[in-house]
Amino acid sequence: FLITLIERLADRIGGFVESIEDRMDEAEDEISTGKAPGFRQRLSALRRQIAEVRRFLAPQRDALDRLTRQAGAWVAEAEAHDLRQEADRITRFLEDLDLARERAVVLQEELLSQIAQEQNTRMYVLSVVAAIFLPLTFITGLLGMNVGGLPGLESKAGFAWSIVVMIAAGAGLLMFFRWKKWL
Repeated sequence: FLITLIERLADRIGGFVESIEDRMDEAEDEISTGKAPGFRQRLSALRRQIAEVRRFLAPQRDALDRLTRQAGAWVAEAEAHDLRQEADRITRFLEDLDLARERAVVLQEELLSQIAQEQNTRMYVLSVVAAIFLPLTFITGLLGMNVGGLPGLESKAGFAWSIVVMIAAGAGLLMFFRWKKWL
């Protein structure tokens, strides 16, 4: 009776461990394709499930190990062998769960790396835009002051010249960034 109970329990656990491994494979495929909406939440839920099952299995394995070591005259040799096999099977399940947990950690690190790379790219673009528009903003701010004596203030071509200077400054910065291979 005991061995049958342990076998059925191990069968159910085995199915659950296999489903976790399948979900880990799907998660690896999702992150490699970059199409992973809600991926962090699913990965966190998967890691919690792995931890819960592992907390359940570790005492089971310890109990089976103790039972196989203490199986003496009250357990037949064939039953003792079956107990050892089931204990080994539970140990393999625990090892599979440990591997799945490590895979989940690697996936989480890869996801964080992708997020950091995306943020770096966005910050780079924003920095380039700011670097181009900073001198242009300075020129418009300088020419927008309400003080007399600014060059081109009295000239009819002053506005056109300020536009030409700003376009030249922007184009010069773009060429400089391309020359430095920053763009």
